[in-house]
Parts: sequence; structure tokens; C-alpha cells
Amino acid sequence: MPPSTLYVLAYHTIVKSLDGGDHWQACGQGVTSSSLTDLEMNSGNPSELFVGASTGMVYRTTDGCASWTSALVSMDGVSALAVHPRFAGWVYAATPKGEVFLSQDDGRNWTKWGALPEQSPLHVLEVHPDVPSMLVAGTLSRGVYCSLDSGRTWTAVSAGLSSFTIRALSPDALNPNRWYAGTDDGVFALTFPALAPQGYLPWIARAP
Repeated sequence: MPPSTLYVLAYHTIVKSLDGGDHWQACGQGVTSSSLTDLEMNSGNPSELFVGASTGMVYRTTDGCASWTSALVSMDGVSALAVHPRFAGWVYAATPKGEVFLSQDDGRNWTKWGALPEQSPLHVLEVHPDVPSMLVAGTLSRGVYCSLDSGRTWTAVSAGLSSFTIRALSPDALNPNRWYAGTDDGVFALTFPALAPQGYLPWIARAP
């Protein structure tokens, strides 16, 4: 796929640009849900994308948004997706009640895999780029959680945060053990020790 190809998720549709953002066209034909929540690309195959919906559906395209197939994940809706960067065919879907579902066949079939404590409203989900069994999740009211067993069990890693409303999570491109969280109080940074990720250090607020 040319580097000038871009995709953007709007509330009701998906749009695509072939010229670096100068021109856009809708490309969500076949995505019938009206409230879309997350759009994720397979880093190993940029023509394959997944989009989640509040109806509980996950849609998949393998031809760069020209056509879509779908599967029902949860009646509670899909609030976040993550495509595994190492395990081919693995896609995670999370719900507003903190449940985590896993597909091992590119979104065709789904299994409930784990759940955050206290039905924490999961909003963003990421897989560690270098530790295949490690996932990090952000919620809308209970901070950040980490799983070291591919999403089956979860532990809170929120010490140091002044806001537990997590809008975005991302690993540092140069140091994947360093993570950033976008919150209602600004951006915070955390470093997971490489040899013992469960022994994380407290989050530290970043300067504006």
C-alpha cells in the first residue's frame, strides 16, 4: 500500500485518502452499523482493517476498504480493537463492560477470553510490540490495566495517575517498554522494567 493512503474513522462511516489527505472518499459500504467505535489496521497487511461498532459487530476488509465481512462479538457492544502484531490471525475486541474477546481466525469466530475487574469500561486496548503475551488496556473511569497472559487476567497499573479517564494509550516507538497515556489531566508516562513488567514504576505527568 502506498504511504499516501490514509484511513479515518468517523462516527458513522470510514473515509479513505489516496493522496496523503488532500482528497477523501467514503469507503464503508457494507458496514451497516451506524455507531463505529474503533478502526485498526493489520501492520503485517495494510490492506486488512477491522472496525468495531456499538452494536457488537466487528467488520473486516482485506481489500483496502472496498468490501467488508462481519461477525457478532458481544451484545454489549465493541468499544476497542487490537490486532496482534506477532500472532497471525489474532484480533482482540473489548466491550464497555470490560470483557475481552479473542478471534484466532481473523475475526470470523470469537471467544470470551478474559475480563477486567469490576466490569471496568474498557476504552482502548494495545498489544506490547515486543512482548507477545502482554496487553495494556485503558478505561473510562478506572485507569490502566495490564495483562501478562495474553488477556486472560488483568492487574491495575494506575499508581501516579491523577485522572483515571484514559483517552489513549501508546508505546514509545524507540522504547516499547515506555508507555504514554492520554487522560483528562494531560499526558502521563510509565516504564515497564524489561525483565519484570509486573513491577512497573508509577506514572509520571509529562510537561505540556
